[in-house]
Amino acid sequence: MLPLQRQSPFDVILLDIRMPKLDGFGVMRLLQEDAGEDYVPIIVLTAQTDEDTRLRALAEGAKDFVTKPFNRTEVLNRIRNMLEVRLLHRRVREQNELLEQRVRERTLELQRRASRSCAASARRPSSATTRPASTSSA
Repeated sequence: MLPLQRQSPFDVILLDIRMPKLDGFGVMRLLQEDAGEDYVPIIVLTAQTDEDTRLRALAEGAKDFVTKPFNRTEVLNRIRNMLEVRLLHRRVREQNELLEQRVRERTLELQRRASRSCAASARRPSSATTRPASTSSA
């Protein structure tokens, strides 16, 4: 699952808690560890309705929770909402990357200007003039 996620990140993940070998909590942990700070859009679908399961799923990285049996229209709306949130996260990340690039470029430009200004100042003669010592005849 992780190689596939790395190759082509999922837009939304529908995940059951009860699965053979690796349960949904384990899958969420792996996805969260692998994603780092990236937004992982997980909707948990499960028959477990106890509060501990819900809270644990949300703590492990689920962004939404739907219990079985579920209403098809409700789940489709939740998926649509999650896709919208995922899109907005991507846009914000892209805008942040663009702004960071602009800041780097502007910083370099300002550093170059400051360097040229310092070099030009060093080449200019000093503005303070030396006066010859006056001899007073009293």
